This record gives sequence, structure tokens and C-alpha cells, in this order.
Amino acid sequence: MRPSLGGSGYDPADAVGPLLCNVLAMVAELEAGQIRLRTREEMKAAKAKGNLRDKQHRLSRRQEAHLVSLIQSGEYSTAEVAGPFGMARSTPA
Repeated sequence: MRPSLGGSGYDPADAVGPLLCNVLAMVAELEAGQIRLRTREEMKAAKAKGNLRDKQHRLSRRQEAHLVSLIQSGEYSTAEVAGPFGMARSTPA
């Protein structure tokens, strides 16, 4: 299958084929960069308006301190402590 653009077919084996692929890749990269830039700007504006909230913690500070003390005591494993709270063993505090 030969790629076509505007009704003209391009053969990857001739001189124009690799050039076309490189140009299309550059355009795609430019578009992705523009999307990232707009997303950052919109998030910054939302944060300034107070519409962007940080991720809510699953545990209160008191619960977290208690669980950390249980793990550090060596009496319970991380998996045993995390299980009742519906958390994975690898969940960061």
C-alpha cells in the first residue's frame, strides 16, 4: 500500500517518501507539544481560580501515623496493615 496525500501517491522507496515521513512526524510532534502547553496553561489558570484541587488523601494524618507505627514495630507486615483499608501494599503514604 502506498501512502497518498491529496490524491497523489508517494512511494517510500523514492526520494520524496522519507522526506514526507519526516515532515509528518515533525508536524505530529509539534501538535503534541502544543497540546501539552495548552494543558499546562489551562491547569495554571484553573489553579489560580481555585478550581483545581489536589488529590485527596485516603487516610487522615492520625490514621497514617498509626499505620506507620504498626509497620515499624515489626508486629504487622505492610500487606496486613494495608488490606483492611482497601489499599495496595505499594500505596504511598
